[in-house]
Amino acid sequence: MDKKPNRAVALAVGCLLFASALFGCGDKFVVLGRSARFQRINASAHPASILIYRNPASRPPAEKDFPLESTLKLAGHKSRVVETPADVGKSLTSGSYDIVLTDFSDVSVVEPQVKTAASKSSVIPMLYNQTSAEIAAVEGKYSCVLKASKKSHDLLAVIDEAMTSKLKTGAADCPKTR
Repeated sequence: MDKKPNRAVALAVGCLLFASALFGCGDKFVVLGRSARFQRINASAHPASILIYRNPASRPPAEKDFPLESTLKLAGHKSRVVETPADVGKSLTSGSYDIVLTDFSDVSVVEPQVKTAASKSSVIPMLYNQTSAEIAAVEGKYSCVLKASKKSHDLLAVIDEAMTSKLKTGAADCPKTR
């Protein structure tokens, strides 16, 4: 009895059994356990502790339009949201925050508290649908400015630049080449 046809049949059956794992683009990695975790793709090189002052009187964009907190969490940053100036002061004295994010219209309320706090936090103003003149005025005063957009990489890039600068120089400064 000739064994060559049996080998060919066995090879064909083997290929058919494992073919489903080989067809999909990228499925090879998932099947073999080598997939990248989505949460770690946008992981920050320098996770920050961030205090977010969200004044209820201001009109910040909805979470679905500008997913600030969820984006920060996925990147590995720790954030806390406060809604009153008194809570900003309490948070700065009780915790250590690297960055304080606030609407540009509320910077005058938050900045004096940040300067008197023991923690060396940096204020980064956030802009939502501002005129070009307002944007230019804020960018002239602050090196790091966060412009609200649906692109999470814009938010994370500003935070990462600020943290990289803070680790090198002690101050959160972003390059002026934006």
